[in-house]
Amino acid sequence: MRGLRLFLAITILAVANGCGGGASQPIQPPPSANLAANPASISFGNVAVDTTSKIQNVTLSAIGGSVSVTAINPQAPFVVSNVAPSLPATVSATQSLTFHVSFKPKAAGTVSLATGVSVVSNASNSPTNITLSGTGATGLSVSTTSVNFGNVMVDSTSTQNITLTASGQSFDISSIALSSQAPFKLVSAPTGTLNANTSETVQVSFTPTGAGAASGALTVVSNAPNSPNTISLSGTGTTGTSSACTGEPVTQTQTDVTSALGILSGVVVTQLTSAPSPLSSWNTYADVPLVATATNPNLLVTNYGTNPNGISIANIDGTNPQQINGIGQGTWAVVSVDGKYVAYEGRNSDSTADLYAVNLTASGTCAPANLSNLHLTFTPPANAVIYSTSQIDPTTGLNVFAFSEGVPLRTVESDGSHLQEIELTDPYEQANPPQIFHRFRLNPVFQNKIWWKRDAANSNGTATPEIWVADITNPSVLYNAAIVAGAAVPADHNSWSPDGTTIGFVYNGSWYTIQVLNSDGTWANGGSFGSATLVGPPSASGLAVDYCSWAPDGSEYVCVQGPNPAVGFTGEIYLMSLDGQTTTRLAYAGSAASSDDGIPKPHFGDLQHIYFSSDLSGTPQIYAITGFPAPQ
Repeated sequence: MRGLRLFLAITILAVANGCGGGASQPIQPPPSANLAANPASISFGNVAVDTTSKIQNVTLSAIGGSVSVTAINPQAPFVVSNVAPSLPATVSATQSLTFHVSFKPKAAGTVSLATGVSVVSNASNSPTNITLSGTGATGLSVSTTSVNFGNVMVDSTSTQNITLTASGQSFDISSIALSSQAPFKLVSAPTGTLNANTSETVQVSFTPTGAGAASGALTVVSNAPNSPNTISLSGTGTTGTSSACTGEPVTQTQTDVTSALGILSGVVVTQLTSAPSPLSSWNTYADVPLVATATNPNLLVTNYGTNPNGISIANIDGTNPQQINGIGQGTWAVVSVDGKYVAYEGRNSDSTADLYAVNLTASGTCAPANLSNLHLTFTPPANAVIYSTSQIDPTTGLNVFAFSEGVPLRTVESDGSHLQEIELTDPYEQANPPQIFHRFRLNPVFQNKIWWKRDAANSNGTATPEIWVADITNPSVLYNAAIVAGAAVPADHNSWSPDGTTIGFVYNGSWYTIQVLNSDGTWANGGSFGSATLVGPPSASGLAVDYCSWAPDGSEYVCVQGPNPAVGFTGEIYLMSLDGQTTTRLAYAGSAASSDDGIPKPHFGDLQHIYFSSDLSGTPQIYAITGFPAPQ
């Protein structure tokens, strides 16, 4: 009996624990992983028939384990490209998969597909679908139906671009007119035939003569079925001097240094910045805009002599200086083409970097935003993020910034959207991979156009001679713009002209220009640019060029020449006419030029202010030249 009782007890215990026969419970497998797409839906808006939309970037990530992706299937008229890594591919917590999606409509009308792209995998939610929509457009389309110039200082000018596109077929534009002239002005207005699926740019400016709101309209008349096209215009003249957002006050003492630096009678030279430590080192750069003319014209300067570094702003005359961020970053900042944002390299708490921006038009405290959020590490020998001034996306109306941590080119819009990676290859990079960017600049007027230079291999930051230009939507077609007398030359300190058609550069102490784009944004002479044109200065002037930059209206240049020990200072800042034949000396640079920090790098703020950096007082500071003559 005792043995029977023991047997029964063991049997009952086994059954209770699921170890016996049909009473046992099967062990459940772990939950399957899911695949997530970001974004999960994309709207391409209006796209001309038989043209390809702007590329959108999609990222696949795994949730709950690794996923094997075997196929990515788009439905026409949507197209998938640049799948990385190639399929089949594993997506895990540490490895994402990216690809590009574009829209190429073959007919007019709206297309909306819940399964625009289907991703096949072993995930539990396979196929993972991405909803895509877009409208094939015919007729004459405009990039925007309203243009708001925002706050513009009285007697200052802000210019914006409107793109006209002939969708599906050619159209004849008979007139482009404003409902009233002042304070709006038609800067450029192409008429005539606009070929199918091509675009033209209309430039409109706003110059308020008094404080208050102003409105108007631009009307485009053509033989398109949707004619006329009307674009509303608005803007506000302001006499205010402070930025919309508020930073931390900075104590500055301005000093008139005309007696030490002035050359031309009537010219006034003022040291605008002088903040002691920790805000002890200010600087600017020759081809980077300083003045936010579309908001309030604030001088944008970079403080980089501290840890952490900080971006600071001040009124155009140097008053009301404020520091608007506090995270360490690179050595300069850029102002967006509409003046609404200042972008810069920001360092994250994990010592990685990202592209940050501050919206100057936002109310309250100036708040930096992480636009890229990629936690970048640099491709040696790069040790900082390289970035560019912006373009305006005609579809969204937002600023587009370009940046790189070394080799890949990336773009992102000012709200952090449309982040994408673009492969720009040139013969030097192909022969010496990976070869980091030295510098690049998006075109200020024409969407997707860019110039760039590479760092020479093992050169410690010295650029290669070539200036490469391309359309980032077709980066395999590129051109070298640094040609003089039929041969490539070591071009230096290059920049776009204000109208976006021309690149200027320094070679052998002279300033050269070469037209690379027509007025409609197409490549000049089909990309066969020929040789650059020698501008000046004339040898009789006794001047040479280290840097030049255009006036905002393209009417003249401001330049600086190099060492001039005869006067005890380095360099002379002078004006030069567009034909290079007339020069007007303004001031000495007053810089020891012991490092790049001390190179003067003069730049127009507006037509009444020229800024330059100098280490005359021991650390780089910002100086202003006023009272100079108007262009001859």
